Amino acid sequence: MVMSISGAGLLSGSSVARFPEKTIITLAGVFTVINVVAGIMHARRKEITQHKQYMCWAVVWSSTAGLLRGFGYIGMFLEGSIQVSSTCSEMTLLPYYCQIVPFNQTKCGIGHWPVFLTSSLCLLVGCTLGKRMGKWYSGAQIGNLIPMVLFVLVTSPLSVAAFISAKYRMLGAEKWETCTGMR
Repeated sequence: MVMSISGAGLLSGSSVARFPEKTIITLAGVFTVINVVAGIMHARRKEITQHKQYMCWAVVWSSTAGLLRGFGYIGMFLEGSIQVSSTCSEMTLLPYYCQIVPFNQTKCGIGHWPVFLTSSLCLLVGCTLGKRMGKWYSGAQIGNLIPMVLFVLVTSPLSVAAFISAKYRMLGAEKWETCTGMR
């Protein structure tokens, strides 16, 4: 719990982390802490199955940062080159609402596939853990499945493409280039 709270706090003061990075890591930390606290409460009430489900979800949520990094490394390995643009340092100065597009669509970020794969794998593992315990307790499962399903939907390639298209139409060509650094 201390690691999750302090990690989210330290990340919020980072001068190099962009809004998308801060958002997913902070949310993962928050859900980790919520699940640990709920797990401890159920253990004290001798509700061991619910305790196990909450603690398993805490592990799932806390693994998101490592999975993101791992899938990012796999993507760079498969791509075969690591070229960082000179505009990457300039992108950290963009307003928060502009950062998600370059983060996902340029070599400055990890791309949208690692985020989608991480969310999908965490959802699959969470469902498998609930199934293996023989009984799904609604608080543990639904409270964790809803945000994880939302992460999968929001990070899916179709959603990212629709978001980028809508943002381009909303901003127009000139503001799009100013906002994202992309043509």
